[in-house]
Amino acid sequence: MAKKRTIVGYPLVPDLLGDMNLLQGFPETPADFDPNGQWINTYRIMTCHGYREDGNEDIGLLRLSKSPDTDDTFRLQVDREIVNDEHRLHKYTAEIICRKDLSASPVSWRLSNQFTAPNQSDPQTLEETGKANGTTAEITINNRTRIASGANPITADWCLFEAVQRLPFESSTSLVVDILEGLSVHKYNQRLSYRGLYTRANNSLQWFHQIGHGVLPYEYWLDDHHRLQMVTTGARTYILSDDAEARLTHQKTRETRAFKRRQKKYAGGDRDA
Repeated sequence: MAKKRTIVGYPLVPDLLGDMNLLQGFPETPADFDPNGQWINTYRIMTCHGYREDGNEDIGLLRLSKSPDTDDTFRLQVDREIVNDEHRLHKYTAEIICRKDLSASPVSWRLSNQFTAPNQSDPQTLEETGKANGTTAEITINNRTRIASGANPITADWCLFEAVQRLPFESSTSLVVDILEGLSVHKYNQRLSYRGLYTRANNSLQWFHQIGHGVLPYEYWLDDHHRLQMVTTGARTYILSDDAEARLTHQKTRETRAFKRRQKKYAGGDRDA
């Protein structure tokens, strides 16, 4: 008898994830949390492959750390690690100097992409630096520089994860910007708007929505303290979590074991693995 598989059927809103046993609430926000101050938010990265019963798994971790810099700027540290198929690890680390404006627009940044394949001792590394001002950004990768320019102020996707926490919960709230996806790929005419209070079952969250050229829609959910609880885009979800590190370690172990089983199978040592 074929295994039952039910198509998800609609976007990954909080209640749907709860129904699928992929979300069991969020960590309690500290009483002194201040989106304008210093904080650390750690998210588990979950992906859905289209069915309610299986194919849904944690694939990584995203940590955002905000700290003071000057009267006009702050530092945003981005650490992301993803376990891809075949146990290929992708580590992404960025330090961004951001303006204290509505979109947390970057002044300058430095990032490192590291890719490690199975049985590889030294990762492949791609380094990038950049700076931006107004509607123009200058991006340098491996000593080659290019210019990104458009009609709107430039920010970055990770910067919006910070900026949305400082926006008012008002229907008139709307930002129109260009973003650098991953601090590298220029995406034009992005609009971030407040959608209202999302109240379903056990969830009562403030809801923002982002659409624009060349990206899947982004949905941002925040608690009443303005702490970002969850972000979804397409099949990927970032969920604020106290156990993101443990989930990532578990996924690494699973992928390592699966990779070793495949090696044995293809070498003829265990054809039933």
